[in-house]
Amino acid sequence: MNKTWIFATMALTLAASCSRDKDVDNLDNNNKIDDTTIEEIVLGAGQSVSVTPASRGIGAVGDLAATNSWNGETVYVYGINNGAYGAEGATKTVVINADQATAPEYVDQAIEKGTLTLTGQYFYNGNDVYDFYAAHIDDAVLVDPTSMDIPLKTEPVGSKEPEDLSNGFFVKLKIDGTQDIMVASTDKSADITAVVDGEVQDTDADKERVYSAWSARRDVVPNLKFNHLLTQLRFNARTGSNSPITETANAIKIKSIEVKNVVNTGTLTIIPGGTNPEQGFEADTDAPKVSFWAKQIPANKGDKLADFPEAGVDVTTKVSENHAPVSAPMLLYPQDTYEIVITTSQTPVGGTEVVGTIEGTLKVAKAEGGDAANTSGIFDPGVLYDVNITVYDVEKIEISGELIEWKYGGSIDVDPDDVDEIPVTPGA
Repeated sequence: MNKTWIFATMALTLAASCSRDKDVDNLDNNNKIDDTTIEEIVLGAGQSVSVTPASRGIGAVGDLAATNSWNGETVYVYGINNGAYGAEGATKTVVINADQATAPEYVDQAIEKGTLTLTGQYFYNGNDVYDFYAAHIDDAVLVDPTSMDIPLKTEPVGSKEPEDLSNGFFVKLKIDGTQDIMVASTDKSADITAVVDGEVQDTDADKERVYSAWSARRDVVPNLKFNHLLTQLRFNARTGSNSPITETANAIKIKSIEVKNVVNTGTLTIIPGGTNPEQGFEADTDAPKVSFWAKQIPANKGDKLADFPEAGVDVTTKVSENHAPVSAPMLLYPQDTYEIVITTSQTPVGGTEVVGTIEGTLKVAKAEGGDAANTSGIFDPGVLYDVNITVYDVEKIEISGELIEWKYGGSIDVDPDDVDEIPVTPGA
């Protein structure tokens, strides 16, 4: 069988911001903002997706530009109180501890950004200044009792109190290809400039007071930008024939898609600090590698991804048509290559099932430069790659037999008197 790997190249950066109208109740008698009012903590959720080339979770969150949208996913939100504005040596305290907030839900149009619906209700305290972080881990398994937990444990973890964030906050996860692992933080400059005619300026002095009751009264909303930390492979297929067998009983089927020797455990840093200076997902590269298997999109929204049907998935798209999706996308830790094994089958008319395999190694072509070029030669995080598969009909073995005619060589007369040599009389 032929093997075709085609990587779609796409470039996109999605960034969003929001503002809210001034509340007239916040104005005093002189039409100035009243800084004595209590301000509720309101958080926005924006997705930031960088797309260059192109247990069990719910799969990838969001999409490319035109259809990128939240769909009511659950995210964990953390709020850190840094102490009063201008105070030195203040202790950081956790005031929002893994609140299971709900993202906006797609209805009739793409929603890249909107207000997170927090489970609890929280308010800014006096002149205190806050930072906000979040993560989406779906149902990725929390492993290793020596690592920190979600939410932060109330008792000491090893020698570290949870309120001591000098080394940040992290968890160890196990993934299986169905979870979209994301972390989020805010961009103070972007949130300040998002306010039209805002009173808060993008200066170091003002940014030191963001986020607080003071900045909230002036419409600065912390927007948590969720970044994808894994690579997404999207599997598509078509037949290699202009007129494939399309009868259900005789369709070409993909029975499984396996990606071998991939990383499935790592440490997710949600709140950076100390020895963990940046948010991110660091793989346990010394751990044994495993196989991930492609799953199916469930029939009901919000359900976990389903296994491939035992009979396989029919492939009926013709070679003259674009490849069509055959599974849910797979989410993997970025590697330089992925080993893939695709099992196919077909039961021809009047025959028995024929099973075959397509095996190959997926690689990213290393580019020399350019804004959207992959110069590392490694599958990038936050990038979607199309894996386009071509499968072929089973061809019945037909053998023809051609009979070569005899050629006439002449006649031989046998005469008892000719005992020494019997000549051949050539034929016509």
